[in-house]
Amino acid sequence: MAKKKHSFADAGAAAKNDEASTAPIGPNLFEQRMKQNDRVRQTENIKGIRVDPAECKLWEHHNRFYDRLNEKNCRSLIESFLAQGKQEEPAYVRRIDEGPYKYEIIAGARRFWTVNYLRSHNYPDFQFFIVVKDINDEEAFRLADLENYARNDLSAYERALDYKRALDSHYDGEVKVMADRMHRDPQLIYRYIRFGKIPKQIAECFDDINDFTLKQGLALTPALDRAETANALLSEATLIKVEQASLTTRNEQPIKSTEVFKRLKEACQPNRIKKRQAGRIYGDSQNPAMIMKNASKSGVTLYVPNGSGANRADLLKLVDSALEEYWSET
Repeated sequence: MAKKKHSFADAGAAAKNDEASTAPIGPNLFEQRMKQNDRVRQTENIKGIRVDPAECKLWEHHNRFYDRLNEKNCRSLIESFLAQGKQEEPAYVRRIDEGPYKYEIIAGARRFWTVNYLRSHNYPDFQFFIVVKDINDEEAFRLADLENYARNDLSAYERALDYKRALDSHYDGEVKVMADRMHRDPQLIYRYIRFGKIPKQIAECFDDINDFTLKQGLALTPALDRAETANALLSEATLIKVEQASLTTRNEQPIKSTEVFKRLKEACQPNRIKKRQAGRIYGDSQNPAMIMKNASKSGVTLYVPNGSGANRADLLKLVDSALEEYWSET
């Protein structure tokens, strides 16, 4: 398989996926940056080394949800590695001395996951291909951003959280300073940082985090400004997440991202807010034993998901409690 060269068209596609209304920077400058990145890759591939992945650990500020990586969303890399018999595109690391770990991964979490997956699935000799960089944290952030910018597999939400953290950690909250260092439009940076204020609980109700777009996130952020709508949004997100988990357990298709977004938007509408009981959670907020799914003057629906660990006696007590609340508030 030929090595994929990052082109301006690739970068444009990534920007489109982020749903930015205008180009983040001028096309000539962006194309120049991506071509420069290609030249760096071609030079550094020669200097790269292959190591045991057990000697590497992820940088604490890497920009991926590593726990959401799996065989499905890393399938293209798995097939590429097997076809080539090796990892061709290097990951970027820094040297560290932390017990068994000699390298800290700045960019290349999916490649790291894929090598480990292959080693545990009948390919124990696969090694991790890395390029060692001597850079500080701010430079590491920009390197990871540039490395992932033209890739379609980094979600807008993951990028938003990364930008939000970096703004305070490296740029003293100054969006323009950050934008200048990154050669990006300050307005685009601001939109991502606004998106990054969305709680992770909401993003996690999407089956695929890549389906949660910048445009959708910005449409939901106003609901966070008021406690009433924020609580309604979080309650609906929790319900959707529980339903998604139940569908996965039964090997059924997940709720589509368009339907997820529709439900989140509707949960914040005034006519839904008036139904105060709907979306109320009973038990652990991350693993509810019961949820009051719908409530109106005509009746109430209680949803009991599988896998909460609640026994029959616990559930009967929760039902009694929920009905008491329902009758007292209708």
